[in-house]
Amino acid sequence: KAPEYLLYLFVFLLPWQTRWIARDTVVNSVAWEYGRIGVYGFDIIFILLGCVFLYHRHMSENLREENKLKKTGWIPACLSGRQACAGMTTMGVIFVAINILMAADKVLAIYWWLRIMEGVGLIWLMKKIDYAKIKLAAAFVLSMLFSAGLGIYQFMNGGSGAFKWLGLAWREAKNLGDSVVEVNGERFLRAYGSLSHPNILAGFLVVALILAFYIFWQTKNTNSKKQNIFLYLSIIFLTSGLFFTFSRAAWLAGIILCIVSGVIWIKQKSFERYKKIGLAGVVLTAIILTGVYWPLVAVRTGNETRLEIKSTTERLSGYHAAVEIIKGQPLWGVGLGNYTKFLAQKNPEAAVWENQPVHNVFVLMWAELGMVGILLLGLLLYILWKEQGALAMKKKWLTWGLVGSVFIFLGLFDHYLWTLPAGLLLVCVYVGVVLKK
Repeated sequence: KAPEYLLYLFVFLLPWQTRWIARDTVVNSVAWEYGRIGVYGFDIIFILLGCVFLYHRHMSENLREENKLKKTGWIPACLSGRQACAGMTTMGVIFVAINILMAADKVLAIYWWLRIMEGVGLIWLMKKIDYAKIKLAAAFVLSMLFSAGLGIYQFMNGGSGAFKWLGLAWREAKNLGDSVVEVNGERFLRAYGSLSHPNILAGFLVVALILAFYIFWQTKNTNSKKQNIFLYLSIIFLTSGLFFTFSRAAWLAGIILCIVSGVIWIKQKSFERYKKIGLAGVVLTAIILTGVYWPLVAVRTGNETRLEIKSTTERLSGYHAAVEIIKGQPLWGVGLGNYTKFLAQKNPEAAVWENQPVHNVFVLMWAELGMVGILLLGLLLYILWKEQGALAMKKKWLTWGLVGSVFIFLGLFDHYLWTLPAGLLLVCVYVGVVLKK
């Protein structure tokens, strides 16, 4: 049971940003966040998980027989041939080497390639470990309940103190660097929760909401009345946390999910009582909070205030900068994790916080990996999908199809699923679930 419960612990710790900063880069007396190299709490659990699993695998009496029956491990059947496998591996190694050499900060590029390898290793472990998807979802939902509660407190209180052992920074509405909603000169702190930006908390909460419905769906016949009430309240609580992030992209994703889910349930004639009550809880909570905090909602949904105009302008300029970078390095990219480093070299007079990644995961990947990297990544994803992904999605397409759609949608409006280790690994957990036989 050790590998199974370590996997649950890993997923539980993903939203919490406790870390040891191994390398801190300071530019003009200001910390360069995207240049930091650190080890997170969930990294320690991942290493422990890998060691425990490999130990059990080594001690297994059937290991030799398993290797005889399945020499290729988790490699897809279409790549099980030695020549094909060697060819893919060689191309991958050559590309990684060139991408690192092209990077301005080679140490940073190596660090992020190790992150990619961690994600690949996590997917491999999830294919081998026996675990319950409901427990995995419950671990993430439970963690996000704590994070949502912290976010609601931050908004209501106007801030929260720092606590390094949970990876929490000092937040306050009057801090110029913190994300706020400004109404008539008054600043309201957006909910950060346990994460480094309200938009990140919002994206994680949307995923948690889908998984909360999934847990309820799978356990509705075995739950006690108290357990069902707890799930209802959890859905309402997560919705409240999502509201106080004031993340427009996540709000839009939530609205689309409610509409799509309702339509699918009606068409499938599976709109049971618990689904109606759960969906009603989400909608009513959103309507009530919108009515109470309408001035703040109006500011966020409009583009007429100073901060909203600034946000839109910065995002548009980010796309312009990304296009210029892609034109300059179209084939090999500027190096994994080196997007902001390249911007800083190009604009040495700009402040550190002005050099931000473009708010689009797919454009950012193109800029850092180049066309060659995108093609290799696309080929790998196609092979994995062709082998067993399509079959897996037929059996669990509603819940996990919605989660995948959320990742794609949010990736069009932000970059944390690529630039934040927790975001990247959350996507890898999703891939591991989908590819699990």
